[in-house]
Amino acid sequence: MSIAPDPATGNRNDIAAAKSTVENHDWTVPQATANTEEAVKTWIEGQLAAMNLNGASYTVTMTGFTTATEGTAADRDGTNGSFTFTVKLYKGNDTGNITTSTYAEATVTISNGTVTATPYTKWAVTVNAGNGGSVSGGGTFEENTQVTVTATPNSGYHFVRWTENGAEVSTSASYSFTLTADRTLTAVFSRNSSSGYSYYTIKATAGAGGSISPSGNASVREGRDQTFTITPDKGYAVANVKIDGKSIGAAKSYTFENVSRTHTIEVIFMKANGNPRTGVFVDVATGSYYEDAVDCAVLFSLQETN
Repeated sequence: MSIAPDPATGNRNDIAAAKSTVENHDWTVPQATANTEEAVKTWIEGQLAAMNLNGASYTVTMTGFTTATEGTAADRDGTNGSFTFTVKLYKGNDTGNITTSTYAEATVTISNGTVTATPYTKWAVTVNAGNGGSVSGGGTFEENTQVTVTATPNSGYHFVRWTENGAEVSTSASYSFTLTADRTLTAVFSRNSSSGYSYYTIKATAGAGGSISPSGNASVREGRDQTFTITPDKGYAVANVKIDGKSIGAAKSYTFENVSRTHTIEVIFMKANGNPRTGVFVDVATGSYYEDAVDCAVLFSLQETN
């Protein structure tokens, strides 16, 4: 006895292949494209229409949906949405007779659909003016925008620099930059002197064990140089010199050249036996040009003490 071939075999194979195609598709849609259940369903149907489903027809049924929340300045990434749905795939003619019916169908369940939130791509520029002038150019801008902030001094003042978190970022009154993060900028102004020149203060301090000259607050005319001389007391040596808070090692003197802003210089001394007078020891860097001289001074002091 021979068995008649199943007329629906070919269509069943086509449906199985179509089902695999749907299951392996990336069901991720941007929020800007679709962010309502109806819009997402329309997008799904468009995706199916563009697939090779071997001639199968389909019906989409939404089974779940949550909307995406766009990013804000406080939550730049926002919150993704999600969706679930089923796709009924079918092909062929159902005659109601197994010997003549070519109909085949399958249902695909998708549970990992994602609506990607639109991120917040703007950054804020905050500009502040110190005494003696005004500023402009702050605001909120799209990422990678070229932003220019401008400082305008009042009568009797001149612009000195832009600072951010206390550090100088520009000495140009019109400062331009590509915006990639929030920024807070402060314009620093200085009063013009009666002679037409500006003067800046350099604060010089020395710890126990020596002196610095001049000491205290030195007023220096803009553009001039100012040299400070460091003298250890007998039995002491220079452990470290800090310029504007940054260590430069041991030195007998230091010159601020072409002064254009305020500065600080701080000297730390140590006993010849290596015990610092400030509670913080900064050793001589190995290989420094003054290493042998310091070693000699320490040795001489020890011999003198003994």
